[in-house]
Amino acid sequence: MIPEIGHFALVLVLVLSALGFLGVFQFSQKFGLHELVAPSVVGQFVFAIIAFVCLVSSFLADDFSVDYVAGHSNTLLPWYYKISAAWGGHEGSFLLWILIMTGWMTAVLAFSKELPAAFQVSALGILCAINLGFVLFSLLTSNPFERLIPLTPSEGVDLNPLLQDFGLIVHPPMLYLGYVGLSIAFAFAVAGLIGGDVDRLWAKWMRPWIMAAWCALTLGIALGSWWAYYELGWGGWWFWDPVENASLMPWLAATALLHSAIVVEKRGQLKSWTVLLAILAFSLSLVGTFIVRSGLLTSVHSFASDPARGVFILGILLVAVGIPLLLYAWRGPQLMSVADFNLKSREGALIANNLLLVVATAIVLLGTFYPLGLEMITGARITVGPPYFDATFNPVMGILVVIMVIGPVMAWRRRATPRAKTTLLAASVSAIIAGVIGVALVQNIAIGAIGAVMLIAWLAMGIATDIWTQLKPLQLAGLASRWHRLPTEVLGMWIAHFGIVVFLLGATGDGLFRSEQVVRAKPGEVVTIDGTIDITGTWNTYNNLSGAYELTYDGSNDITQLFVDDEPMVNARWPNAQYNDDSIFSHSTWAEGDEDNSTDGSLTIDTSVHDPGSLDLNNSIGILNIGSFKTWTVAMTGHNNETNVITYNEANVPNNDYKEKHHYYFFEGKLDFLDTNNEWFHDKSNDKLYLFPDDSSDPSSRSIKAKLSDNDYRVTLNSANYVKLKGINFFATTINITGNSDYNTIEKCNFYFPSASKRMLGTTSGVGTPNVMEISGNSNYNTIIECLFENSEGEALRIRGSNNTIENNYFHHIDWSASDLQGLMVSIWAGTNATSTTYTKNTIHTTGASATVLPGPSSTFSYNKVTNTGLLQSDGAVFQGTKNFVEGSNVHHNFVYDTEKYAFRYDAPGGDAAEAGGYGIMHHNIADNTNGLMIKGNNQIIAHNTVVNTINNRNDIIILSEDCSNTSTWLYNNIAERIGSHRSATSFSVTSNSPMPIAGNIGGSDVGYIEIEDDWRACISTDENYTGTGTGSSQNNIDEISVARTGISDPTSGYSVIGDVSGTSKLLNYNAADGKAETDYMPVSGTSIIDSGISPTNSVSTGTSSIDTLDNLIPHTNVNSIADLGALEYGETAWIAGIDWTPKFKRAVWKTDASTTDWHTAKNWSTGNVPTADVHVLIPTGASNYPTITGSNATCNNLTIYPSASMTLSSSYTLTISGDFKNMGTATISGDMILQ
Repeated sequence: MIPEIGHFALVLVLVLSALGFLGVFQFSQKFGLHELVAPSVVGQFVFAIIAFVCLVSSFLADDFSVDYVAGHSNTLLPWYYKISAAWGGHEGSFLLWILIMTGWMTAVLAFSKELPAAFQVSALGILCAINLGFVLFSLLTSNPFERLIPLTPSEGVDLNPLLQDFGLIVHPPMLYLGYVGLSIAFAFAVAGLIGGDVDRLWAKWMRPWIMAAWCALTLGIALGSWWAYYELGWGGWWFWDPVENASLMPWLAATALLHSAIVVEKRGQLKSWTVLLAILAFSLSLVGTFIVRSGLLTSVHSFASDPARGVFILGILLVAVGIPLLLYAWRGPQLMSVADFNLKSREGALIANNLLLVVATAIVLLGTFYPLGLEMITGARITVGPPYFDATFNPVMGILVVIMVIGPVMAWRRRATPRAKTTLLAASVSAIIAGVIGVALVQNIAIGAIGAVMLIAWLAMGIATDIWTQLKPLQLAGLASRWHRLPTEVLGMWIAHFGIVVFLLGATGDGLFRSEQVVRAKPGEVVTIDGTIDITGTWNTYNNLSGAYELTYDGSNDITQLFVDDEPMVNARWPNAQYNDDSIFSHSTWAEGDEDNSTDGSLTIDTSVHDPGSLDLNNSIGILNIGSFKTWTVAMTGHNNETNVITYNEANVPNNDYKEKHHYYFFEGKLDFLDTNNEWFHDKSNDKLYLFPDDSSDPSSRSIKAKLSDNDYRVTLNSANYVKLKGINFFATTINITGNSDYNTIEKCNFYFPSASKRMLGTTSGVGTPNVMEISGNSNYNTIIECLFENSEGEALRIRGSNNTIENNYFHHIDWSASDLQGLMVSIWAGTNATSTTYTKNTIHTTGASATVLPGPSSTFSYNKVTNTGLLQSDGAVFQGTKNFVEGSNVHHNFVYDTEKYAFRYDAPGGDAAEAGGYGIMHHNIADNTNGLMIKGNNQIIAHNTVVNTINNRNDIIILSEDCSNTSTWLYNNIAERIGSHRSATSFSVTSNSPMPIAGNIGGSDVGYIEIEDDWRACISTDENYTGTGTGSSQNNIDEISVARTGISDPTSGYSVIGDVSGTSKLLNYNAADGKAETDYMPVSGTSIIDSGISPTNSVSTGTSSIDTLDNLIPHTNVNSIADLGALEYGETAWIAGIDWTPKFKRAVWKTDASTTDWHTAKNWSTGNVPTADVHVLIPTGASNYPTITGSNATCNNLTIYPSASMTLSSSYTLTISGDFKNMGTATISGDMILQ
């Protein structure tokens, strides 16, 4: 009912506007209609208030049946933002415009009693005509009360986060007060043309209304600039955004109008000028409305992009401007007057002022609309930005600032007075002194900056001198009298002109102290942001180690990583590991612990794996994986070489995370560890760099670069919005998005070696978490898309803030030390405030941390392709869902294979169901050769997953009950070789034909699973620990352990899911010999998988007070009438996970465990892709097979063959090397090798 009342009130405003419009015409007096103008104005205001209150009430009541409310609010929005949301979108903002329009009209009626009745009726009639057009526009194209019935949503979309700010509360209303207020001057001008009443009295009537509108517009623009500065992060006073320009143009015209009206009032001159400026000022306000709502220009301010609405507003603009201009062309010549003043007078200065302001307005108008016109005519797109305005607008305004001192001290009609000479002399001297000081204090100061400094001094001293000469503050006698005799307009002028001084101070200071670097890439070139510096000089032989070299180097720079010919060197360490053979990602290069003889703070090394011998590990930095899925970097405090016991301060291991299993470690931080090729060490205390190059030869002529800790983030987006970085390479550095930065995009960027630890800095400052790419500081709605992340020591990403998207990216060789990472230690980490993060279509492989993705609350993890993860820590999962991150998660259509971790896991500490989290969804996922799926907690939905080849023949899908949880969990239409309630390969059911172990499930079983005193056993309803109740179900799953308990009534005899058992047939089209792909998991025709599923439509809880149906939550398209089991439906095209583009890798290592010798087999390379012309290729020592180029030609950038390694180029084929070829092994060349 309330929206209907609002709509009806708006219709009444339309009717009353039409009635008031009739007052403009002569015949209205004949019929007495002119007497209805005043009541119609009041009525419009009253009903506009009613309409607006109805809209606000709809927001406060969360009435989502109103389309506009549903699109701009939700139940969680604070009440004050619900009110401001009323004007946060197109429809509501126009209703606010109408409300303010009727308010101004009522104010004219109330506060202009001195106006002649005929003039007042005419002016108000014109305002009614304008309002008539606006109300028609609202009702016909932008009705804020339009209903969504019967499709009323239960929740609204929410208000744009950028608009959830105090700025929205104050900026638009104040700006509209200025825009609409200019309509008063417009109406007075048109009424004056109609009645011929343009004279001094007319100007006196009009000037207060111009002043009020100008003040509101000034304040509105200032508030918008302030809001943009801290919210959008533009970093300046002005960005020359098209809609900013649209507000500046009427302000410039209104400023000219204000000064011109003074001349009319004081001298009776410039009447024609003033009328034209009044028409121009309001016309430009309408132009701003047209820009915002037409979709012609792209801007963060845009309310709508509907051309139909734009045409309607354009029609209003043409009528509202065209008719007055025709009237001006007819009556304007009658307003002309003969100038009776000297140009060197106040009138002359004001004319110059007006001319300059009009020219400035034209400059802004051209810069705003020229790109649009050019595109319409030629199709070419250009951007007009600060360089254009700096060259055209700023000089004009500089001249205007000069006149701002001259004009006020000039006399009417006459030349300069003694007061003027004093003021101008003082201002000139001040300007010169300021210029000299600026040159002396600021190095390399630009000419424009000098000019700005001089103008500030000129204007400030001019104002001060004028005040001094008029008030004579040293003559106390009569000071109060002189103050009271000052005209109010003089005081207002001083305040306004001083405001310009403050503005110029801020703008100039911002320009002087802001640093900006512009990089332009030619077609085909790529910009690289480099976090390294060049290391030059002559290296000398390091006498203590054959093949190693030393360089005297200033230790003032904190070097954290070293590169030789763009190849990373390894921090000197024990045991040794290499980047060039990927052994740095192998636990075989870590020492192992004797856990039975270790305690927290005192570890015993298992010398049968790695023996340090006489090497002293005391005072080194230990990278200790002694927390199962956690690794810490600590300073070692002792080492007994006889017992091989090493010690550390246990307080340095956070949160008592020491565990008595899975101990691995390596050590850095001592020059003694430098003992093999590709290692380096920085001894800051002796200002020495040490390097053991790959070929043991003098590296002085090679390219050597050092990453500095200060360069971890070469790009920081701080409180920045709508920034796009595209097609940029980052080498040894990365990006930090912080300070509430929203709506930014990082696209098609390559991050090579983006992070490294600071361990090389020593035990004091080097221990700690690496700086990695981060979305932090509650930054929302950012997107990272189609980027490459490779060879990062820390995480690939850390994410805070909501609604961020990680899409179509390639991550490989991430967190090689897996030390000091966030949270559970994961490759991609999201915090508890990282709500509604989307991870989709990403490819991830070769990671060190135990978990691959810790997603954040209410995440979506879909269409990702993941393999070979968690290489350096035990436990963990690819998708690690913990208590706070399970509810609202949607894990679907992912392909995870060949990893020792769980593919997907809803987890909790053992035995604590309350910590498990619930209401998660997993569907249509494929997991092959993983630890399978582990599900803890209640109200989970696990459907249409295919899980095979689980490592060590464990259960593929584990419904792991903690204190008999899994209440109301649904498990259906899955394919697995073993489904049970235990990590080992057992169904662990009370009877062989019982359904899956879910407490209180529909199938009639109440079997749960619990650990009591380290004894895992069944938990049934008679058990004292049984607490399960609910409506969950486990039906129609494939489970080879016991066909009878799956719900499949007539399975194929003698089947195996993948046909790996002798004498069995396959249920899936499985053939992994050529590399695993999604199509390998398609059902085989005629098997029991097809048409054996269920399609439940039960209503289930999805979280707090939220209900939905299973068919909505688990969308599945049946080829036939019944669903198939598993992740793929027979007869459909298999869905594809992972990226859909080819990354531009920096380097590719031939895998030491390559299964063939074929150069062109992608899985033989560390990147999972065959090298291209941009890639540095490394053939390492110790491979079981070495590459042969045959079948087709090959290409690469650099090619390095290490000692004892080999490569064969078969005859009739070509290898093209665009970079350097370095052979330390064997190259058998029968074909053509081209070195470009």
